Amino acid sequence: MLVLVRLMGFEQVNFHLGREFGDLLLAQSANRIAQCLQSGDVMAITHGNETAKMAHLGGLNFAFVCSLKHGKHFHEQLIEEISNSTLKPFNVGSCTLEIMMRASYVNCDEEMGQLENLISCVFLALDTQSEAHQHSHQQVVPYQQRMQIHRLEQQVRLSELAKINFRSEFELYFHPVVRHEDNSIEFVELLLRWQHPKQGILSANEFIDDIRLVGLAIPVAEYVLERACEIALALKMEGISVPISINVFGAELLSESFIEFIDYTMLNHQLSPGAIIIECPASMLAELDEQEIAMISRLKNLGVKMCVDSFGDAPLVLAKLPALRFEYVKLSRNMTQEPEHMGHTKSLVKGIVEMHQEKHCRVIGEGIESLGQLEFVKSIGTVAAQGFYFSRPQNSNILISWLKQRLPQ
Repeated sequence: MLVLVRLMGFEQVNFHLGREFGDLLLAQSANRIAQCLQSGDVMAITHGNETAKMAHLGGLNFAFVCSLKHGKHFHEQLIEEISNSTLKPFNVGSCTLEIMMRASYVNCDEEMGQLENLISCVFLALDTQSEAHQHSHQQVVPYQQRMQIHRLEQQVRLSELAKINFRSEFELYFHPVVRHEDNSIEFVELLLRWQHPKQGILSANEFIDDIRLVGLAIPVAEYVLERACEIALALKMEGISVPISINVFGAELLSESFIEFIDYTMLNHQLSPGAIIIECPASMLAELDEQEIAMISRLKNLGVKMCVDSFGDAPLVLAKLPALRFEYVKLSRNMTQEPEHMGHTKSLVKGIVEMHQEKHCRVIGEGIESLGQLEFVKSIGTVAAQGFYFSRPQNSNILISWLKQRLPQ
């Protein structure tokens, strides 16, 4: 098995302490990894005139090859040992520093055993995992052949997006958030969809990273906001008081220019405070700098309500969330499973709900697909829920007629 180990957390060290500290930390880290590879089942790698059990592949990447002769999970044991070793604090100069790591692996029988191909596979596994779950704490990613297919599909999408007229090919669907108290609509979330000519309707999570790669993040966000304001104005003219929510999919949208665009667009459509809700992923909020936190404060001053989306998708230190009041928090589907699958997590989720209630924040359970899930999120104190149990996302063109059928006459 070929294993790739990638060290993480050096950016802050280099920025705050200097690269000389980063180099010392890297040397200490490499030494710890090497100490974990003393077993005879770790094979020697020849590079030029040198032979070693570990290869430095540049940057923060290290690789080794191990035999599975005496245990088919030996590579996983080594990865765990390396992880435990690197998690221990390092003493560099007079500083105590901590880093993290991720790893990927591929069976050497794949790709005809060619070393260059195998190295490409483990890099692809880590890069694919990072793109799909940018804030995920998943440490170990096995290579799978479908990753090659996904990479080719992405390359095709990037080529198409570079030439696309997204205003004609992108559409907005809606998904309601249903209040427990009276089964009415708390607000309606707009979801981006791509009417792909070959792959059919693609949801945003299948191409949102591609949008950012081709530089369309801001134009697409502006398009979504404009449509949301148009829909909110249409609802207002019909006498329907239901807020509209949209998603911020990247911290680059918390910029001065985009906030000004939001202000201008809302004023242009004569929208009242609270008509628009902006949802931000919890993982993104935990990594904001001071300027981005200030932008959230500006949004709130403009009358935009804020929602923490997908709370619980990844391990998250609550103290890292900016000290701002959010009107809504959505618990991710990881926290809203059937009660019998929750175990001890149930009391933790209930505690999280109570904590947000004390801050006068309305908690919503998302990913609800069954009555059991609905009863569970009701029992822990959430105020509303969202999911396929109520309805599938539908084209926003029918939103007004759909709401008229739902709302009391």
